[in-house]
Amino acid sequence: MDGIVDRLRIRGDDAAILHQVQTLKARLAELREPRRPSQIHRLLEAFDEATLLIGWLTCTDETARAQLAQFQRELRGVEPIIDGHYLRRELNLRPGPIYRRILECLRAARLDGEVVTLADERALVERWLAEHGN
Repeated sequence: MDGIVDRLRIRGDDAAILHQVQTLKARLAELREPRRPSQIHRLLEAFDEATLLIGWLTCTDETARAQLAQFQRELRGVEPIIDGHYLRRELNLRPGPIYRRILECLRAARLDGEVVTLADERALVERWLAEHGN
C-alpha cells in the first residue's frame, strides 16, 4: 500500500483513508459470519465514516455489508449510562486502567442487550468488581 501511496503522491487524509481501508479489508473477513453487536463494534470502532463507506461500497459479502450498515445505523454511538464520574462518585473507585475495562464491559453488555437500565449497569459493575477485584 505504501508503494502505491508514494507512487501516486497521495498525501494527508486521503493516504490515511487508504491505509484504513487496507486494515478494514482484513476485518471484513471476520464479518462474513454473523456476530454479536459487541463484536461488530469492537471490529469497526476504530474506523472513520469515510473508510466504512468505502468498505461497504466495495464489499461483496452480504453478511459483512449488513453488519457494516448495522454498525453505522445502530451501534456506533452506543455508550453505557455509567461513566468515569459515576465510578468515582458512587462506587468510590480510584481512577485508573480499571475504568476502561469496566466501561468496555458495560458497553459490550449494553450493545448485546444484557443491560438496559442504570440498575442493570450498576449490578454488572458490582459483579465485575467481585470477580476481578478492585
